[in-house]
Amino acid sequence: MSGGGVGEGGDDVEAFIARWRASEGAERAAYAQFLTDFCRLIGVETPLPPTSDAEAVTYRFEYPVKFRDPAGTATTGRIDLYKKSCFVLEADFTGQGDNYVHFPDRHRFRVYLEDLRGPAIRAWIARIWNDLFSLGPSRQAALATRQIAQRSPPGRATRRAPSSSLVATSVPHRNKLPNSSG
Repeated sequence: MSGGGVGEGGDDVEAFIARWRASEGAERAAYAQFLTDFCRLIGVETPLPPTSDAEAVTYRFEYPVKFRDPAGTATTGRIDLYKKSCFVLEADFTGQGDNYVHFPDRHRFRVYLEDLRGPAIRAWIARIWNDLFSLGPSRQAALATRQIAQRSPPGRATRRAPSSSLVATSVPHRNKLPNSSG
């Protein structure tokens, strides 16, 4: 797999789908290789190797996390994939991830292998990977407001559109996913 990226597709996407459709789905044995291949497919940086200083590497597999029980005893758990200020990913090949917050919501959090044929889906996932907060409605609204303000002639007050109009026309609805048939 040559690392297709979001704009490309074809052979890289088909090879990725074929490879992982045939996988046995053993989470512990497969998740790191799957996610490394997946990063290459969507054109984002792959996780970094761990070092003895867990704080130094902010994007890695098996990130250590300390848990304290009520008695004060500490144990160390692991996050399957951690990217500081972006996400925590727990590989769940069983489809039973009921204890996690689903993005963007509980009804549309799954992306099937076949969905990756759509460049828009791969681009959307790359944005989640690299700049999740850019997809938030408040960030989109602020951007739209700045763009409108920049169009106003200097020295004149900016005439604002009604709030509902601005939101309806300039801010994508937070529950709308890109079309996977792009």
